[in-house]
Amino acid sequence: MTRKAARPANDLDGDTKLRARILADPDLVLNDPEIMRALLGPVEAAGRNVVDLRAALIAQLEHRLGALSAVHRDVVAAARDNMSGMEQVHRAALAILDAPNFEAFLDVVSQDFRQLLAIDVVRFCLEASEDLSAETPAIVSLEPGALTDLLSRHAGPADGAQIPLQVLLRGDVAGEPLIFGPDAERIQSEAWIRLDFGPTVRPGLLAFGAFEPTRFSEDQATDLLTFLGGVVERSMRGWLALAG
Repeated sequence: MTRKAARPANDLDGDTKLRARILADPDLVLNDPEIMRALLGPVEAAGRNVVDLRAALIAQLEHRLGALSAVHRDVVAAARDNMSGMEQVHRAALAILDAPNFEAFLDVVSQDFRQLLAIDVVRFCLEASEDLSAETPAIVSLEPGALTDLLSRHAGPADGAQIPLQVLLRGDVAGEPLIFGPDAERIQSEAWIRLDFGPTVRPGLLAFGAFEPTRFSEDQATDLLTFLGGVVERSMRGWLALAG
C-alpha cells in the first residue's frame, strides 16, 4: 500500500495561521464573491437525475446582498444629509439668539440665513397696513389678509382659511412674485414657514427660495423648518415686547 508523502512542517504552520486568520475575521472569505463561488460552486453530478441548485441559490443571495447594500448606502447618505441640515439649522438658530438688537435680528433672518442655510433667496414677510420696507428693507410688506390669500391659493381653500399649517413646501414650481419679487423668475422650489407673533399681531412668513427644482418638495420632512420658525417667532415676540 502506498503512503502519502508527509507535508512539510512549514506548510502545516501556514495552514494553521490561515485557518486562525479566517476564524478571527470571517469577512475575509464571506465578502469575497470569487472565493465564495469557488467554495460553493456546483459540483459534478453523480448522475443525470441529480440537479445542483447551489449556483442558483448563490446568485439569488448575491442579488439580495446587492440590493441590501444599495439600501444601506441610501440610508447612510440620507442620515448624513439630515445631520448636515440639522447643523445648519442649529447655527441659524444660534445666530438669531445672538442678535444684540432688532436690526441685527432682521439682518440675520434676511441676509445671514442665505449663507447659514445655503439658500438662494430668503424673504421675511410681515402683514402691515403700511409699507414697512421703506424704513426696513429687510422686511417684505404684505397687505392685511395677503398671507391668508396666498395660502388659500397654494395650499387649498380649507388650509388657507384657517392657516393651520406651519410649513408649506413647493417643488418644481415657479416662484411666488408677491414674495420674491424679481427673483421669482429664477426660483423653482420654495419653503414657506408661517409665523405666529401672538393674538394681537398680524402673522408673518419666512420664505426660502431655491433655484433647483428639487431643493424643496412636498414629501420632505418639515421638523427642522418648524423648529427654525419657532425660534424666529419667539425672538420676534421678544423684540415686539421691548418695542411696545
